[in-house]
Amino acid sequence: MDRFEEQDLLDKRSVVGFLAQHFGTDTAPKLRNLALLISLPLIILSLATLIEGRFFLRSVTMSVPGLGGDCGDGEVLGMSFLGDTMVWPYSFLVPLCLLVTLGAVRRTKRMLDFLCDRLSKKQLPSDYKSAIGKCRDIFAMRNGWGGMLLRWAPWILAGFFWAYNTDTTMLRDDPLYFSDPYASSEVIQLASPGTPNAKTGATQLRRCQSDTDVHLPKWDTDRENAFWSTSLTRIWTLFFYGLTPFLVARLIAVIWGMSYFVHRYRSWIDDSLLLGASSEGKPIMMSGQSGLRRVAETAMSYFYAVICLLLLVTMSFFKEGTAPSWHNYALLGSLLPVALIVFLVPAAQAKAVIGNVKDRFLERVNMQMGAMFLQLDQSTAGRDKHAIDRDFYDRLSALRMFKEQVEGWNEWPITSSVIWRILLGVLVPVLVTVLGNLATGELAGGAH
Repeated sequence: MDRFEEQDLLDKRSVVGFLAQHFGTDTAPKLRNLALLISLPLIILSLATLIEGRFFLRSVTMSVPGLGGDCGDGEVLGMSFLGDTMVWPYSFLVPLCLLVTLGAVRRTKRMLDFLCDRLSKKQLPSDYKSAIGKCRDIFAMRNGWGGMLLRWAPWILAGFFWAYNTDTTMLRDDPLYFSDPYASSEVIQLASPGTPNAKTGATQLRRCQSDTDVHLPKWDTDRENAFWSTSLTRIWTLFFYGLTPFLVARLIAVIWGMSYFVHRYRSWIDDSLLLGASSEGKPIMMSGQSGLRRVAETAMSYFYAVICLLLLVTMSFFKEGTAPSWHNYALLGSLLPVALIVFLVPAAQAKAVIGNVKDRFLERVNMQMGAMFLQLDQSTAGRDKHAIDRDFYDRLSALRMFKEQVEGWNEWPITSSVIWRILLGVLVPVLVTVLGNLATGELAGGAH
């Protein structure tokens, strides 16, 4: 019987497949590599920013005369290394998103194995092998224009992210294509001159509105005074910013392939397969606790993968010296429903499969009950009528009990535990966003 292998879902030649071979928690070497992936960039960037005086909060300031508006004398607060929550938290969150995505791939593999095991090996559907092949093409991103888009879009997006980041940081004084994202007329001003590398926050801050946009200072945008901070971060962004599109593409391919197989699976549920599977001791119905639990865990793995990506967006609400942009709120608002959708897609498909199985079983039960009444009416003359009646009522009682059991099968893989986990998953990024806004407001000391 043809089965799925992990190689089918995660090609070792792909970016995510390559990383899966070297980073993870299943073996000691992979765990060591993962620890190095997280700690080494943090150590290098921390040392560079410490040496160049850009590590601590409020250590990056700039004197801008003639601000106008309601801004008085004092220096403008920029963004330090610790204050740039789009960098050092990513050193933890991006590897976490990689692990969660790999977990979703493994969950999908187990779910596919579970479905294949419920089919009769003696009577496989005629299009079973073609369905397996088509599903493998989807996982490998070889399924026409859709696969081509999933294969090449991450490279294009990763290149765009890097080009945008480089243009607005290293080439900030004379950008080639993009406007400065850290230019704003609303600034946070130090009421008294700031202290470089200050470890305490004694300096009073206030938010004010200037007459013109101010190019806010940032720890990795000054090639002359902070060469290593600026240069090393461009290398850091290649992986920690560039990996995200590849994780999204892999997740889409996995959900797409899983959905396609389940859709084909529904057409294989007929009386012959029900009988064949049951005779081998592997009922095709997925309504047992084991089946529903597998569906729920697979759906939740997709949900967690999107929530992890959503946490990357929420980090923008903690940045020092600048308020979140409108696109940060747009991403937050769009990814929350996406997280729910990727859970509901496999859950709804499982419901359709279970509902189809229920209909088939109930159809057979009703046919058997109808045949029993017909047998009773056409009983042979030499048969004991009382024996027939007793046999009839015993079988009828058993069939009624079975019918009630089938009608009571739970079709949705949603329990109170799953609901609470979904609510908590949605609540975490929302709370992080709220805390980020509160922290920014507290840092600014309020508007005057």
